[in-house]
Amino acid sequence: MKALQIPVNAGSIDMLSQLGEVSPGHRVWLRVNPGFGHGHSQKTNTGGENSKHGIWYSHLPAALEVMRCYQLQLVGIHMHIGSGVDYGHLEQVCGAMVRQVVDFGQDLQAISAGGGLSIPYREGEEAIDTAHYYGLWNRAREQIAAHLGHPVKLEIEPGRFLVAESGVLVSQVRSVKEMGSRHFVLIDAGFNDLMRPAMYGSYHHITALAGDGRDLSAAPQVETVVAGPLCESGDVFNPAGGGQSRDPPAAGGSAWGLSGAP
Repeated sequence: MKALQIPVNAGSIDMLSQLGEVSPGHRVWLRVNPGFGHGHSQKTNTGGENSKHGIWYSHLPAALEVMRCYQLQLVGIHMHIGSGVDYGHLEQVCGAMVRQVVDFGQDLQAISAGGGLSIPYREGEEAIDTAHYYGLWNRAREQIAAHLGHPVKLEIEPGRFLVAESGVLVSQVRSVKEMGSRHFVLIDAGFNDLMRPAMYGSYHHITALAGDGRDLSAAPQVETVVAGPLCESGDVFNPAGGGQSRDPPAAGGSAWGLSGAP
């Protein structure tokens, strides 16, 4: 990192001090926590006082002191408040970015919106309006550029948005069993293959594919718990529906596909 002079995105004042000690003059971004956040679950909320992420906005003067001590060079400010786009919170964070740059009083080359762009996981959910998303952030960029008196770049991390709809996790049914009143279908994929349901309680659409090629679209559905092979009770793929969902009957050797899992 020091030899290549790769810019570092610093999320704490301690991180700035540690970097400055080993690489004085290094180029840095500051990840700023604006004091509020939003996410599709509490685990993906990366702003506000309950989040570990970023330098608290009122602590930026202290961060600047450390930067000056080690002659660290500011590249830009990064402000990502959570995963999952909500346009009301998006307008709020864009406004906070402009105010933060103005209040900080330092020159910079770029701003970063971070990531968090989602996809429609459930039928009927709307896709992100990328033109509207870009328009809000670009307006913030233009206001900052006008304040600084020179062009400013806008960066984004769109990873999941680009790849989540590009593939399906296909798994084979290994066991079907009843546990009291519960109907279980055990497949040979676990949360080591797709972690979002176990970690966040996220929904991924599940499609049953008959091993003999039969069309199951009109088959009667039963309340089903779809689980993996790992020795963890949380190794379940449909926790969002209270631990079960309505699916066609399955048999060993058939396949199940989980969408949004490239």
